[in-house]
This record gives sequence, C-alpha cells and structure tokens, in this order.
Amino acid sequence: MIVPYFSVVVITCVIATFITGKRNVALFYLCALTFLPDSVHFVAGSVNMWGSDILSLIIFMIVMIRGGFSSPFKFHFVDTLLPFVAIYRGVCLLATGEEMGTAVQGGVRWFIPWVIPYFIARMGVRTWDGFKKVITAWLITAVILSGLSMVEAYTGRNALAQLGIGWNPYEVKFGLWRSHGPFNSMHIFGMFLANMSVLSLALYCASTKTKRIYLPIFIVTALGAFSTTASTGWMQAIIGACFMIFYRFRQYWKIWVYGFLAANIFVHFASSNGLHFFYARRLGALGEAYYRAKLIDDVLAIMPGHWLFGHGTSMINIWFVSYEDICNHWLLFLVKAGTPGFLALVVFYALMLWRLKECYGVLEGYPGERVFLWGILSVLFSLTVSWFFIALYGSDIAVFSSFFGLVVSLPDLARYSQSGGAREMIEER
Repeated sequence: MIVPYFSVVVITCVIATFITGKRNVALFYLCALTFLPDSVHFVAGSVNMWGSDILSLIIFMIVMIRGGFSSPFKFHFVDTLLPFVAIYRGVCLLATGEEMGTAVQGGVRWFIPWVIPYFIARMGVRTWDGFKKVITAWLITAVILSGLSMVEAYTGRNALAQLGIGWNPYEVKFGLWRSHGPFNSMHIFGMFLANMSVLSLALYCASTKTKRIYLPIFIVTALGAFSTTASTGWMQAIIGACFMIFYRFRQYWKIWVYGFLAANIFVHFASSNGLHFFYARRLGALGEAYYRAKLIDDVLAIMPGHWLFGHGTSMINIWFVSYEDICNHWLLFLVKAGTPGFLALVVFYALMLWRLKECYGVLEGYPGERVFLWGILSVLFSLTVSWFFIALYGSDIAVFSSFFGLVVSLPDLARYSQSGGAREMIEER
C-alpha cells in the first residue's frame, strides 16, 4: 500500500500546488508533510529516499518555476546557516575517514529535510495573509490528527498501520497506547500537536471576531498532545501556554530575562550536580530525568579530539548504543557536525528570534498580530527547551524546518502587506 498511498498524497499535493495562487504555493505541501513518515520510503541501490524527500524536491521545482525568488523574498545571512550545516556534515564524514560517496550521501541526507522544506516555506508563502492561511491549514490538520491520536490511544490501532504502512503502538502509558499518528515518534508527534495547541491559544487571545473558533481547536489539539502520552509534548505545551502569560508583562522583559539568567547562574553553582540535573529532575519524566542530565556530561566527556568534525559514523562506546540515541537535539548537532555545526544551529536559532523581534517592530499599531507573534515566540521558546529532551530525526524534520522558514520570512511579509504590494491589510488598526 506504500506506493498507492504515496501516489495519492503526491498527486493531490502537486495538483493543488499548481492551482493555488503564486503567493501561497507552499500551502498544501506544508500540510502534506505531516502525512509522510519514514515508513513511506523507497530504496534505489544504497540510497534510501523518504517519501517526504521526493515530495519536497518536486514542490521545490514547482516553487522555483512559479517565481521562487520574486518579491517579497529577500536573501538574508540567516538563510546560509542550514545549508552550511548540511554541507559541513558531509565534510565531517570525509574528515573522519568515510569514503567520498558516503560523505556526499550524508550531506545530502541532511540537506533535503533541513534545507529544501525551509526554502519552500521561505519562497512559497509570499503574503501575510498567505502565512495566516498556512497556520489555519495546519490547525485543521492538527485537529484531524488529534482525533486520530485519541482513537489510536484508546484502541491501539494506528490509522496508517491499517493500510499496511508503519506500525501500531507497542507501549502503554497511563492506561493509554502511546500514539504516534503519521509521525515517526510519539514524542515528535506530541511536539507538533503541542505547537498547534499554543498557536491556537495565541489566535484565541489575538482575535476578536473569530475568537470562538480557536478555543475548541486549542482543547482538541491539547487533548491530542495528551493522548500521545509523551512527556516532551506535554512539557512543550505547558511551557508554551505559560509563556503566553508573559505577554501582559512584556514591558518588564528586562527584569524577568535578567532575573531568569541570574537565577540559573545561582542554581548552577549552588546545585551539587549543576543546572542541567536541576532542570532534568523537574521537566523530564521522573524515570528518565537522570538519563537526560547524565547524557550531557557523558557526551561532552567524549568530545575531546572530535570538537571540529564530530564523531562521523563511528559508534560511541559509552552507556548508550550510538550517537543516534542522543535524545538532545543540541548535542546531536555537536556530535554529528562538530562545534562549527553546533554553533551554526545556535546562531540560526538566535537570528530567527531576531527576525521575529524585527517583525514585532514592523507591526506597531497592529495589537492582534503582535499577540500572535508572541504565540510564535512561545512555540520557539518551548521548542528550545524540548530539544534538550528529544532530537528530531527522519522525515519529521521537514515539518519543523518549514516552520522555521515561515518565521524567518515574517518581517518581509509584514512589510510587503503594509506597503500594499499584497493588496491587503493585515488587520484593522
């Protein structure tokens, strides 16, 4: 059933992409990504292509044909960082003794899910209204997936598994099957639903005429995240929702930011094990708290001699099997792409937040949109924390990298809409 299922998803997405206006070419693609897990894949020789890879390459060509670099797209320094990491990953493999073919495949394996979806989102959504339509489409998708998640949690039957794709959940937690939907992991599935839950809460707070629509969406997506029984999703939803509260106190941001930093410094030196153990005990699942914190110490202990190029594909001879088991996205980049790759990810994330701040300034006089931007900031902040407890992998990466592309585009989209180039107003002043 893999080929028929993949064909239906791709053909539907391609047709919808062609009939969609040039200003929102990426709309259906961004939704289709959530329905293509790693189990939808094709092997050609030594190359394993995920279904999302093939779809991304097809849609990228369509976006380019339909004016990929046209206004309001502007190339920024932040756009160079993810391509750099992917290319440098190949360099790392070559430097650690791998053959040229393996190194090229390793770089391409990072390039397609991290870079292609990012640029499809950057070039395929060209107006502020188009961006809001993407978020609306994602929310509708999240409601559907939340329903499937709840059914899976109660019955132990995965929707795709019934079609012969993927697998049924094999673990029970809190009396529920650990649903993973069309994603590769219940944790990443929970993170996606948590993101949508926070965004729906932000839209509820930001809206006036359509406020009633978003509260049920928030409840359903929150229940969907809960039904995954993944602590990472729960944690991200709670942190994101709590961070929304700070919007009312944003004028005091210097006080609570500097206070937070000072408190962390104090806790780190006052704690016997350090700050990472302190947070792991309070944010991680109780049975895994020690594992999450000890992971940081053990990985840093094996990095001497590998700071520049990482560990290549070699096994790491410590208490977990290999670096593929590192449940920390920040450490995963350090181990796989060395210090340069890790720093590139950190700088990318910082510049993405700076772009969000820039957009906040552009939207002066639009209070509703500013509230929604705070919701996006809440998602990014909670994602920063959750990456200390989980690492993205497989085809699910494309869902998050495309979201990052949308965030980087926001200042340009806001300026373009305000200038009248999109023939629209963002909202009533």
